[in-house]
Amino acid sequence: MNFHYQDGDGDIGLNPSDTLPPFGPGQAYFYNLKISMLEKKGGIWKQIPNPFSPADSINFNERIENITPNGKYKWIEGDLEIKIPAEPLGAKPDTIKLHIQLFDRAKNSSNLIETEEIVLKH
Repeated sequence: MNFHYQDGDGDIGLNPSDTLPPFGPGQAYFYNLKISMLEKKGGIWKQIPNPFSPADSINFNERIENITPNGKYKWIEGDLEIKIPAEPLGAKPDTIKLHIQLFDRAKNSSNLIETEEIVLKH
């Protein structure tokens, strides 16, 4: 999965020491890149349940490192590539799509990216 980002403040990413609220483990902004996988069943899109934790769904959340540029001008843009397994945790969905959202250190969210349908062949 590849996608393009840009940020006028350049405050994308977290330092390893960013572990206090709201960036601590288990908190809302610990992961600053949130990716969920949905499967289509009977024409309805639903998140895929995690077989090891039925109350949760399968996600591919990431903690992106601080990529703020040095210097006076902080504008930043680039491309991110994320590898996502087609059969996560043994699930074998036929048709999926992904929801992707990036958060900066000010907790501003990007637009929600929704991929087109992806038909998997097993």
